[in-house]
Parts: sequence; C-alpha cells; structure tokens
Amino acid sequence: MNQEIEMLTVLKIAVFLTGGLFLVIGLAGLFTPEEFASGLGLSLASAEGAGSVRAMIGAHYLAMAAVSFFAMLRQQPVLLLPIAAIESVMVIARGVAVVNGEFGSATIVPTVIEVTAAVILFMAASRLPASH
Repeated sequence: MNQEIEMLTVLKIAVFLTGGLFLVIGLAGLFTPEEFASGLGLSLASAEGAGSVRAMIGAHYLAMAAVSFFAMLRQQPVLLLPIAAIESVMVIARGVAVVNGEFGSATIVPTVIEVTAAVILFMAASRLPASH
C-alpha cells in the first residue's frame, strides 16, 4: 500500500514537472519565437513566421501546461488524455519525418520530450485517482 502511494506521488510530481516544461516551452515560443524556432532548426522567412510560432507553438504549449496543472489541482486526471494524445501524434509525426529524411540533431531533444510526456500523461490519466 505504501509503495503504491509513493508511486502515485511520483506520478503526480512527474505531471507537474511535465506541465512546468510545457509552460517554459510555451513562454519561449510566445515571447522569443525567433530564438525558439532557431533552436529547432527552423528559419523564419518573414514576420508572419514569428507570429505562427507564437500561435502554433507558444499558445499550444501554454494551453497544455494550464490543462496539466488544472487536471492535477482538480484531481481530474482524465483531462490529461487529450494532451497525451497530442504528444503521441507529435511522436507519430516525428516518425514520418524520419521516413522522409527530415530528422536531425535539432529534433532529438523535442522528440525525447514528446515521448516522455506522452508516457507520463497516459500513465497519470490511467492510474491516478479522480476526486468525486
């Protein structure tokens, strides 16, 4: 029993850390889109590119952070499933990139984050108890 409580506590901490990472990524995408894109190996061709990074990456990750925190604070782990699904589809997209020769050193860290986040979030959604 005590070991299960410890595992659930570690899982909750992992979700909060994942949410924190989403928050950092979202803030970077929102407030420093040029640097963020460059770190991913992307080159922005116009000012609209920076706006797209802000909206498609910054806002996306900020929303995922908010839902992660909300799900944990409200003890509603099922809310983590859509975020886990998003991360899983991102991993599938990375696989398509590998097949098309579009995977390089700049994409290793994001891929590790996506795989790790998907695993943590699916585990949390399926194992953490919900409040009633």
